[in-house]
Amino acid sequence: MGKGASKEKQAERDNLEQTLKTDPMDLIQKNYIVLTEHLDSTLVIDRLYQDFVLTHVDLEELHQEHGAQRKAKTLVILLRSKTPKQINKFIDIIKDIQPYLYNIMVSNSLHASGSGIGWTDDQDQVCEPCKEQDRELAATDWCFQCCEVMCSDCAKIHTSMKLLRHHSLKKLSDLRQPAKEGVPTIPGKMLKSKEAVSKLLRVNSGTPMPVLISGDKEGSAGATDLLHTIINKISILLVSDWHNESVKSFAEIGTKVKCKRLKMAGCPFRMTKISPNKIAVTMSNSFLITIINIGVGVLEKSSEILAAKRYDGICYLGSGKFAVSGETLDIINSSGDILTTIDGGDGGSLFNNPDYLTRTPRGDIVLSDHRNCRVVCVSQNGNINWVFQTQTEPKMECPHGVNCDVNGNVYVADWDRHNIILLSPEGTLKQILVSASNRLYRPRTVCTDDSGSRLFITEDSGLVKKYKVLST
Repeated sequence: MGKGASKEKQAERDNLEQTLKTDPMDLIQKNYIVLTEHLDSTLVIDRLYQDFVLTHVDLEELHQEHGAQRKAKTLVILLRSKTPKQINKFIDIIKDIQPYLYNIMVSNSLHASGSGIGWTDDQDQVCEPCKEQDRELAATDWCFQCCEVMCSDCAKIHTSMKLLRHHSLKKLSDLRQPAKEGVPTIPGKMLKSKEAVSKLLRVNSGTPMPVLISGDKEGSAGATDLLHTIINKISILLVSDWHNESVKSFAEIGTKVKCKRLKMAGCPFRMTKISPNKIAVTMSNSFLITIINIGVGVLEKSSEILAAKRYDGICYLGSGKFAVSGETLDIINSSGDILTTIDGGDGGSLFNNPDYLTRTPRGDIVLSDHRNCRVVCVSQNGNINWVFQTQTEPKMECPHGVNCDVNGNVYVADWDRHNIILLSPEGTLKQILVSASNRLYRPRTVCTDDSGSRLFITEDSGLVKKYKVLST
């Protein structure tokens, strides 16, 4: 990278940090999911209480939460009522105790602003485990599960320990570079035959889709999930907007798009399609699951399910049953009663934070077990049908959103590799369908239309991009 480009990067970063002084909540909103997944919430909460940002009442509410993610979600919601000075204190604490997390947040915000800049930290990082021992060694690796940087020696120890060997580590030098373009492959070998190559799909360069509409109270929209449906032959995209506490619909009528917003009593998180004209939405940090009726220009609440637990992930299984995930992976009915606990019960945990779920045509559940760096297909009885996990190129390093099309093919958003991976119904790798070369940056969730001819993807920053799927 030339000196001019480096100066441009630093200028963009300086401008962003100056803006944060007056509107720091923008950085939090654009990185809500990153924060809830990687924040060292216990340490941050203690520091905020010591600095009088959090009150005793806030602290009691946070201590009632179980698990780091739940604490982080509650903390972010509490920050929405704080002053810019107090929110800046929160950001300063992250810079101090989790500098790498801060740099990821800044990178996401710069990308969302349209600068096209990804990783922005050109400074050497100090190994965090060594720092605890009053030593300063240059960091070489990043652990996605621990959200820590470490030197090469600590990285070797980290991956050799029984409890930690499943963690996903990546070289810092790779993180600072644009993602490599995905190589279309089939399991175990390159696609060489004309017949194999003819089966590959490709996509266009992709176009950003505006999801900020008139009346939004925030300066930007933050998509946490999306669905596609067709009603009366009209294509409708549904988006959950955490920033504006709303679910939105975008109906394509000829060359025009008709927008509709439904205000929610909190922050909507994940969605699932019950039928072409009905969806269910989980609410962040809430026991409620909201059922919404869909139509062309119609978006209205139908009913609510009061669940026994707080769930994030959700997919509809049919016959009034839902697969839902949070601290456990459960199957519940339309009254919120738990019918089956597949994961996290007395038998121990099979998965680590199964946040993203989808249903196969056979009725099985596909989930991204992203902290174990794998995608798993499990039956409703709890039997594991297949596991997709890679150790060689093209690797999958941080799977998040998953979607299953009508043929059973599974689409996986790899957050770290900036890729959309296409798997067969049997869980084998078919190809890398979308990559950084298609202007994709840190994908979170993915869905297709009914024909499989279009892809819709949310990026980490909350942007939505759509791609046309073409045959080679």
